[in-house]
Amino acid sequence: RRKLGLTWDKVEQARDDILALCDPVLPVTLETHRLGLALAQHYRLSIYDGMVVAAALIADCDLLCSEDMHHGLIIDGRLRIENPFVA
Repeated sequence: RRKLGLTWDKVEQARDDILALCDPVLPVTLETHRLGLALAQHYRLSIYDGMVVAAALIADCDLLCSEDMHHGLIIDGRLRIENPFVA
């Protein structure tokens, strides 16, 4: 919010836009944490990135866009990480 100079109203609008696009929103569960930690260790990810990857796998995603993770990495043979800013 601070870096982009957004008002709280703009932040709330962005949240609502994301929720409209991401239906359903899945809860973070103990399974997410267990899988996230295992993925972080196996793929040498940060714990936070492991949790993001776990959530993507649990949601049955096949593509995860991230500018911070390893571009081109395939997780569990089914989830590809791509940096949208790499040409």
